[in-house]
Amino acid sequence: MLVVGAAGMPCRLAPVPRIAAGFQRPKRFSKAEQLVSRSHKSRDRSPTGGLLARFRIPVLSFRSCISCSWPGRGVSGGYTMGLLDDLENEAQKRRNDDEEAAARKAEREAAYRTVVEPAMVALFAWLREFTAKLKELRPKIGMRHTLAGYGDVVGYVDHEFDLREDRQPSSREIVLSFGCVVAPSECPSVQVEGTTRVRAVAALFQRHRLGGPLAAQKDGSGEMTSATFKAKGRIPLEARFQSDTSSGQLRITFTNFEDLGSAVKLFPPERLDEAFYDEIGRYLLREPNTLMREALPDDFRNALKARVQEQQVRRHWESQIAARQAEEIAMLKREYSVTGKFSRLGDAMGKLRGLVGRKG
Repeated sequence: MLVVGAAGMPCRLAPVPRIAAGFQRPKRFSKAEQLVSRSHKSRDRSPTGGLLARFRIPVLSFRSCISCSWPGRGVSGGYTMGLLDDLENEAQKRRNDDEEAAARKAEREAAYRTVVEPAMVALFAWLREFTAKLKELRPKIGMRHTLAGYGDVVGYVDHEFDLREDRQPSSREIVLSFGCVVAPSECPSVQVEGTTRVRAVAALFQRHRLGGPLAAQKDGSGEMTSATFKAKGRIPLEARFQSDTSSGQLRITFTNFEDLGSAVKLFPPERLDEAFYDEIGRYLLREPNTLMREALPDDFRNALKARVQEQQVRRHWESQIAARQAEEIAMLKREYSVTGKFSRLGDAMGKLRGLVGRKG
């Protein structure tokens, strides 16, 4: 094919090559991919897109977004594996905790079967022999309890012991109960003044069955404003020994021994021996012992000692004030009685006669 060139000279064009048989036409993109491509081009033309292109920050294409969101592939697949790992770690931790708890439980059960339960059997036999000898000898066992607002309540053990045992497949309990008879001749007779104080002391006497108020005086509304209190009756005493497989220890509860209340302490299996039984006996006889004593720091023990001394001083002054009030009330009664009025009238007449005699 001849054409005219730039210099006016004819020239021949090269023939256009035919399309090869294996040639593939460019793939036609879908509308969604065309939109993504346009957005990329607009990004490159924008200031932010230029920065992204300059620093070569990768951006997910449409196809990569589709592949990542497919379950089990790409980012989603990695996140699923991380969650499973966390769940597996938590499950393993729980299994370890369960194994440790089971091991501790088995250890406590073994301690109960091998040490605590035989010790409870020996303790019951020891207490049975101990109470039998006390019934025969009947020693004088005195007890003293301090009651707030009243003073010391003194009593003596009556030697009427009741020992019983409760056996279960996984637990055992021993209960020793007896009484302390209050000695009214050794207890103070306290005059309490004031409605609030009288009500408080009366409630304590009623709770511990120590009798009621004597010579009570009431106001117009029926409230006691003054009363006399003197302890009497019988204070119940109880020693309870408990053990089971869940704890693997011996739990002792003494009621109304040290004070009008309960004291509880746990003892490990290694403490349960013959010397331990002797400590229990000395405690029941109110002899010096270290059964219920706790190892306290020196500063805490000093604080408790100071508090006890403060309470003793307060009780001393309360008793002094009550005695002074009783004396003043008795004096006022004497002055304002009929005899007191006549005596004051006689004193006045005597003074008048003296004045008249001087004038004469």
